[in-house]
Order: sequence, then structure tokens, then C-alpha cells
Amino acid sequence: MRCSAPTLEDRLGIAAADYVAEGRFGVMASLKGQDIVPFPLEELTDANGKSITRNCTPEALQMADILMK
Repeated sequence: MRCSAPTLEDRLGIAAADYVAEGRFGVMASLKGQDIVPFPLEELTDANGKSITRNCTPEALQMADILMK
């Protein structure tokens, strides 16, 4: 048992487990601002199942890398 506040990874994992417990499949736990929200997996691919590239600034990618460490 750890004696510290939950990390972002802990919170995302808990949210994902909650979605499954609620029967909410086809979504992933995602960060929107400071909130953890479900993101539909179908929005990650086009009609042919090909992965959709999202436009992210280098600064946003750098911030995501910092937050996930």
C-alpha cells in the first residue's frame, strides 16, 4: 500500500475500470483539461478502420509527456 495521493495513471485506471463496471465499452479514459472523461474509440479510426492522425502542437505533446511521467 502506498501512502500518497493517486497519480494521474491511477486516476485513469480507476476511471477505465469504472467504465467497464458500468457496462460502458468502446471508450477509453482520457484527460480533458483537468477532468477524466470517456473518449469513444470509434473516433480514433476512419470508416475503413485506418488510424486517424490528430493535430497536436509540439508543446501539447511535450506537456503530455511530462504529465505521464
